[in-house]
Amino acid sequence: MYDEGFRVLIILLLIPFLIVGFKVFLAYMTVDEITAKVLDKERIITSGGHSSYYLVFTDKETLMNADCWFRLKFNSSDLQGFIQRGKVYKFVVYGFRIPFLSKYRNILKVIEIEGEKV
Repeated sequence: MYDEGFRVLIILLLIPFLIVGFKVFLAYMTVDEITAKVLDKERIITSGGHSSYYLVFTDKETLMNADCWFRLKFNSSDLQGFIQRGKVYKFVVYGFRIPFLSKYRNILKVIEIEGEKV
């Protein structure tokens, strides 16, 4: 029904989608824990005020705190209210930091570390 050239073309067109899909999947499946002191936090409003996310600036890296349907995380506002400047937390995060795209690892869980210094 289809000639060999058409099949090769379809495969060549599918390869970029598979690579991008794998990288997106890998970013959502890459979970890590870091212990860091919070230096500051901020809310970023996007899309003409229709959506927003939070940034948490730590002594290790900048983290994003946003809801995520894929991870069933819908408590970013509660987490942001819990996080306080000057305190040390264990952050469970996923994703990759890509500076030139302004992409940050997203916070899944926050655990306060009492009296610990980083």
